Amino acid sequence: MDAIFFTPQNIHLAQEHYQLKINNSEKNFKQVFHKELIRKLFYHLITLRLRPLPNELINLQNLKNILLVRNDGIGDWILSTPIVDYIKEINPKINIDVISSYRNYELVKGNPLIKNVYPIHHKPTLLELFKIGLKIRKANTYDLIILLKHTETTKNLIFTRIASRKNTPIIAFGHSLPLRHSTYQLAFSNATNMNSSATHWSEVMMDLVRANIKPEPYSYISPTVNFSKSNFDNISNIIQTNNLEYCADKKILNFDFETFPLSNPMKYAIFNISSFNPNKHLNEICIIELINTILEQLPNMMLFSSGSENDSERIEQLVSKISKSNCKGIYLDLMDYVAFLAGA
Repeated sequence: MDAIFFTPQNIHLAQEHYQLKINNSEKNFKQVFHKELIRKLFYHLITLRLRPLPNELINLQNLKNILLVRNDGIGDWILSTPIVDYIKEINPKINIDVISSYRNYELVKGNPLIKNVYPIHHKPTLLELFKIGLKIRKANTYDLIILLKHTETTKNLIFTRIASRKNTPIIAFGHSLPLRHSTYQLAFSNATNMNSSATHWSEVMMDLVRANIKPEPYSYISPTVNFSKSNFDNISNIIQTNNLEYCADKKILNFDFETFPLSNPMKYAIFNISSFNPNKHLNEICIIELINTILEQLPNMMLFSSGSENDSERIEQLVSKISKSNCKGIYLDLMDYVAFLAGA
């Protein structure tokens, strides 16, 4: 099933869609309540606790090892990088390990502030959680675990029970539903129901961390990416061949690059059609409509369509149907892709 794409022409479908969700939620209140009670009982059994854990502010100055859980998307990791920078600013000696996904592994590994990276699938099986949990438990003792992935909370529960020692502080997102929130508090000492005024997801995650540590000076830290000059060199041919303007801010790069002596270079953008969940793919008609609209509004811009390895054939078909000289497909390794994206 393709994702629903609402436009001004079919906005009435959006109203019907969300009204149906509201009606269903009202009808299923009793069913939801029963599920929450079952969930709570399960958490009691797994944690062997009758009461929520005490929530105390954490002093990062006293910690040696931290584990971040971020086994999801590439963008999710990039938006989490300010937390890594912030922790290191407070305590430069602290070791930060990360549970990554296979998808963002190379990006996490390329961050010089990260010590160890343990890749798992973004939707791991219980067996995989058990194996990686035991591996981590044997490898290190963590003073703090930060769960930045706010979905699959029950799997997070199982993983942390295997990987961590008793009473290890765990920072995690709470829940707006009081019963669910009290359930999370059985497993995660610092489950926090966020009422952040932040407008950017990166800032929301930063607020989650800062709400649970002893106050420290803070100034805004922007998300960053770490790639090498070799990655930039790998995309140089694409930049020159297509006469592109590489717009990366030199201040955020860890190397110097020279701009190419191009005549009237074009700015470029990247339209990524991939999705973790195949059911959330935009359908072909929507993608073509969006790309055509972008190119009509910005006729002097080059637009590259990208995706996962499995999307290559789909990208070729889309580019063929759009049939514009300033719309092309692009296929790059992850770190080269990040280098290319930085200049878009």
